[in-house]
Amino acid sequence: MLLAGPNEILPSESGDAPPDPKELPALAKAYGMLGYSAGYLGAAEGKALSEAHASLPPGFLVAGEAPQKAVYTVGGNKIGVVFFPELGRAAKPSDAMTQAIEREAASLRGEVKLVIGISPWGSDAERYYLEHAKPSVDVLLGGGPGIGLTARPDASGKILWMRCFSKGKTLDTLDLMAWPGGADFKWMDKGNYAFQIISLGDDFAAAPEIDALFAAPAGENKEVKTK
Repeated sequence: MLLAGPNEILPSESGDAPPDPKELPALAKAYGMLGYSAGYLGAAEGKALSEAHASLPPGFLVAGEAPQKAVYTVGGNKIGVVFFPELGRAAKPSDAMTQAIEREAASLRGEVKLVIGISPWGSDAERYYLEHAKPSVDVLLGGGPGIGLTARPDASGKILWMRCFSKGKTLDTLDLMAWPGGADFKWMDKGNYAFQIISLGDDFAAAPEIDALFAAPAGENKEVKTK
């Protein structure tokens, strides 16, 4: 299952330069060619694509004021995903927001083998959520500002939390060797899950069909290479 989280289109840190709006339609098309099961963009990213007249890649959603959910079939198994809402200007989620997320997660429980949460909140708000709410997700994929994290269990041992690294070209992989469930279940590194970071360096050849999307219009002396 291949998932894209927030800040694939715009940077999570305010000091990083955003992409040229003229390249956003090509960027959206490129993501559509990569075979993602689902993607989740922040509200600002959705707005940027709309203003650039770029369509969302297939299967991608944009964060709003309420949580969203979907079910995907992977290898014959059903996996539920809860897409967390935007925080807005709040520093942490409200009780009403976390309760809405838990209702969506609970509604998936009887239908799926795994519930994944995808958050645009940033590391501080996600840590608050794990420590103060009663999360019903099995895996939390974090996005937004803050630190990158390799996959690690929370204090209860029942939720795996991982966050993408905003600097550099990497692909984070999470292999699950067991389905969560049962009162005694806990995530154990190298026992029932394994995490790996794949660096997308120069040893990965550029895809010509994606390079072609970013080719400069006739008359411009510009070349853009992607990995």
